[in-house]
Amino acid sequence: MNKCAGKLFTLAVLACGTMAAQAIVDSSTQASSIVVSARALRYKPARTALKEFNQGLRSVRKGLPQEAVAHFTEAVRISPDYVEALQQLGVAQAAQGETEQSLDSFLEASRLEPDSDALRFNVGLTLARLHRMEEAEPYARQVVRHAPWFVDGHYLLGIALVAQSKLTAEAAASLRRAAGKYTEAREALEWMEAQQLERIAKN
Repeated sequence: MNKCAGKLFTLAVLACGTMAAQAIVDSSTQASSIVVSARALRYKPARTALKEFNQGLRSVRKGLPQEAVAHFTEAVRISPDYVEALQQLGVAQAAQGETEQSLDSFLEASRLEPDSDALRFNVGLTLARLHRMEEAEPYARQVVRHAPWFVDGHYLLGIALVAQSKLTAEAAASLRRAAGKYTEAREALEWMEAQQLERIAKN
């Protein structure tokens, strides 16, 4: 891939944001298709962990990601299996530009809650931001398979495929699904189509 294309896909990945666990549910009328595990329903964090978690949420609302990271970190220290705190910690770390740390948080949360599409998406997106597209691809594909209505999942899959020079019908379909929401997806699709036309012309 040439330097111009690499810059395009870097911008495309940055345009897509990490999310809190509830965001993927709220983005669709098909919320019932998201699996909520029995573990998540019955898990009760320590009261002090819940207090730190709520303080972290308040810091997020105030636009103070550094404070939010501190509160969510403390919540996880108190209750290490607190998936929601791990998820929010990863989001806050991503907002701080702490990409490697956010990946660790998302992976740990995903280990505890393996059926979460929001976590799959965040792991995939964070891997893409680290230019680990081959690793991001299966996460994105799982999200698209389990939540086909989720545009950002299609966007991530399309970018992951094309960034690996996999100019497939699947990549085009995913980018086309995302083009209405993301200008960068439309630009990536146009770049891909131009490459295909150029290849045809050479043959």
